[in-house]
Amino acid sequence: MVANGRACRRPVAREGERCLTHRFPEQDAAVNHPDHYGGADNPYECIKVIEAWDLGFNLGNALKYISRAGKKDPARAVEDLRKAKQYLDFEIERRSR
Repeated sequence: MVANGRACRRPVAREGERCLTHRFPEQDAAVNHPDHYGGADNPYECIKVIEAWDLGFNLGNALKYISRAGKKDPARAVEDLRKAKQYLDFEIERRSR
């Protein structure tokens, strides 16, 4: 898939499937590739890593909050880290059953 003259590097679940960005092209970069998650040009953009590593909900959210801590709202960096810890605790509990 090519968007804005660049090939999309986002992984997809099945061959021929479009990534979320290209399923909903009407959404702008603030929705599709927010800077506080790495931005479109970053090969390690949070959603790319979550999808490529198949992290699932809890670990994906933990990574999301870690990656944005202090970037989306510097005053809420500790809150973001607490949220990441909470999702890690959820995953530890799930795997401990």
